[in-house]
Amino acid sequence: MKNIKIKILVVFSILLFIFTSSVPASFKSSSFYINNNKDNIVPTISYIHGIVREYPHGTPVPDAVVEFRKSVSLPWKATRTDENGTYFMEIRNMLFFPKYYVIWAGSTGLSMLPTYIEVNNRRNFDVTKDLWIAPTGSGRIHGYVSDKQNKPINNAEVVLLAYPYETPYDTFYTTSDGYYSFTSLNVDIYKIFVEKGGFRPPHIPPSEIYLGRDGNFDIIYNYQMVKSIRFIGFINSLLYNNFFFNINVKI
Repeated sequence: MKNIKIKILVVFSILLFIFTSSVPASFKSSSFYINNNKDNIVPTISYIHGIVREYPHGTPVPDAVVEFRKSVSLPWKATRTDENGTYFMEIRNMLFFPKYYVIWAGSTGLSMLPTYIEVNNRRNFDVTKDLWIAPTGSGRIHGYVSDKQNKPINNAEVVLLAYPYETPYDTFYTTSDGYYSFTSLNVDIYKIFVEKGGFRPPHIPPSEIYLGRDGNFDIIYNYQMVKSIRFIGFINSLLYNNFFFNINVKI
């Protein structure tokens, strides 16, 4: 048993010696690892800071909570803004952490959608990021419904769904110029579906609309529809009347 422990200790010592001897002195004595190429800098400490502002006027928000997450649903670190609405976070050991982080901020009656930020590329280790938070029910999604020739489609039914898109959140019928608008919306992820007789949606799924991410609380979302082609019944009648071909089956 002692011999096994000694062998493990010897192997570990050798590996530790190889690793420490291969690390440049600049890495041991500072917060950066710099190789022979001066443009190739990998930080071991990064800083994220900025001001939390209230939408729409940009007023700084003191004592707001700012969370740093490794994923949208996994809180990691948190801090609060000072009396000037400023937050600051120091992240160490950047070589071993993700390149992208999720930041969220909030205060009483104010919120935002989590937003992504890159803090570990070689030229972006001191990041300034202002965060915008908005009062409940202050968001808006609006735009125009048109065809492929950009002609407005009036009286189209525009249905708004909020995540997880199970039931309609609200419905709007477009005006004569194809305009629709949903107001007093909370921070959330939305999708829009449009229906109109004689038209169909394009062959792409509806995009997710992130209301409250990166300061976007008033989003313009235009929607184009495609005219339906009503010749399926005509084709069927041609087939039944043998205009194209006959099929004879012998048994």
